[in-house]
Amino acid sequence: MSVLVTGHRGYLGQHFIEYLESIKVDYITLGSVDLLLDNDISNFMKQYKPTKVFHFAANSNARCNFFQAQDNHNMTYLLTKNIPINCQFVFASTSLVYPNNNYVCREHYVEPDSHYAISKIASEYLISYFGGVSARFVGIVGPNMKKGVIDKILRNDNLELLNKSPGSFLQYIHVEDAIRALYHISDQTGIYNIAPNDGISLLDIGKLAGKNITWTDVEPIRSCTIDNTKLIQSGYKFRYPTTLSVIKKVIEEYK
Repeated sequence: MSVLVTGHRGYLGQHFIEYLESIKVDYITLGSVDLLLDNDISNFMKQYKPTKVFHFAANSNARCNFFQAQDNHNMTYLLTKNIPINCQFVFASTSLVYPNNNYVCREHYVEPDSHYAISKIASEYLISYFGGVSARFVGIVGPNMKKGVIDKILRNDNLELLNKSPGSFLQYIHVEDAIRALYHISDQTGIYNIAPNDGISLLDIGKLAGKNITWTDVEPIRSCTIDNTKLIQSGYKFRYPTTLSVIKKVIEEYK
């Protein structure tokens, strides 16, 4: 008995594989090219008979423009559509499906403003039809990050941030909690927000890290809160329950 993991070479996928190994769960993997080309996936599923699919494979460019919209369709929705859903399906989605405003964002309300978010929602709807579960992650941080604003802040003593607001209220989850929470909900159905209890401003993150940040072309403040009540009610226990504790841990890991 084993589980199938797609997108296993990505940041979250790599950490998830390590977690499966630590809890002695057998796994098999499929890459994005196989999924996109639909290389005999049905026979693959029949041969290995995975009990669950953890689907991470997707386009990771959340800021793509209109002309790159086809990439999101191909590398997110089509990758999902090409997997025969004949067992429990667990999909890694995003909190970017929520509006960029002062709302407290719960699972039932979405307002996507990018092709990236739309492709994620389309995949969620497909999975929900078959009784799967989708995890809407906030920003994931941890050791060996290779991109993202937190990585830029921690790697540079003097940093100029373009199109960011020092007052933006953001939530980040440590990769350890991200993968543990995902596995925790893997027998459920529906949608779960995977987020800590609160957020923190970029300005405060810079102060915590002791970095000198220059703000250029400041964008409007992003201040929505991703509600994690459903996840907590499911019985999940955070190792790092607040964004402050997450950032402190990541700063420690970077030293």
